[in-house]
Amino acid sequence: MFSHPRVYYYVYRLTRRDGTAFYIGSRKSRRPPSEDFGQRYFSSGPWEKEFRATPNAFVWEILSEHTTDPEARDEETRQIGLVWDDPACVNRHQFPNRFRYDEAWRRKVVEKNRKRAQDPEWRRKNAEANRKLAQDPDWRRKNAEAMRKRSQDPEWREKHRKMAQDPEWRRKNAEAMRKRSQDPEWRRKTAEANRKLAQDPNYQQNHAEAMRKLSQDPEWREKHRKMAQDPEWRRKAAEAARKRAQDPEWRRKTAEANRKLAQDPDWREKRRQSALQQWARVRATRAAATESVDLFGKD
Repeated sequence: MFSHPRVYYYVYRLTRRDGTAFYIGSRKSRRPPSEDFGQRYFSSGPWEKEFRATPNAFVWEILSEHTTDPEARDEETRQIGLVWDDPACVNRHQFPNRFRYDEAWRRKVVEKNRKRAQDPEWRRKNAEANRKLAQDPDWRRKNAEAMRKRSQDPEWREKHRKMAQDPEWRRKNAEAMRKRSQDPEWRRKTAEANRKLAQDPNYQQNHAEAMRKLSQDPEWREKHRKMAQDPEWRRKAAEAARKRAQDPEWRRKTAEANRKLAQDPDWREKRRQSALQQWARVRATRAAATESVDLFGKD
């Protein structure tokens, strides 16, 4: 069967080496950005011929990669909006009426994106594109590497820390999560995805390894220790647990899941081994305590 080559969507920034001007654009290509920009494609801006003839007079960077053309164009617009007031931005001179970043423009963009997100056909295509990307080992490796680098960026971490502490952001995020969790279709898809993940040996191994590394991270452990000692967090967690325990549907599903687990020979063996290890630790602790008491008595 003939398979279509993958399509790459990306946003780029082309800057004169002397720093006097820059241009931001987006591109759709059959080749990865690293093999396309500056080699086969020389931007759609006013410097196309000049960049092709004297590439050393410019520097460029790929700002982002996307799975669909609308996503790339939206990000291009957002990036231009962030630097719209910069006199060095060539876009504002080339397309003075095309890009705007005032509040009215933002409302229109938000409304447009909201309508698009409710379009079943767009959602299907977007989900299909994301599924293909998630199965691409090269994309997963690059994405994981990008996430690692970003998570180590002090500026990025500080930005998200402040956002997470913003009461208004937390309220909106909690409200969005509540609405989503009440959507039967979303809950069905999430449960199905979780079931598939739980049955994937590679996922189980990777998840276990990631959790082991996290549990050995002093910063992560200190963060969760403080959280567990926070009276307000404990009160909210207890309240959430009480509400969940009073939900008949949750209790029914939990009981059914436990029954299935109890009938799984592998799970029962793991539980038995875990209990034996725990009991061995208890016995060792008791033996050490008894020995300490005996030594104290001899003194």
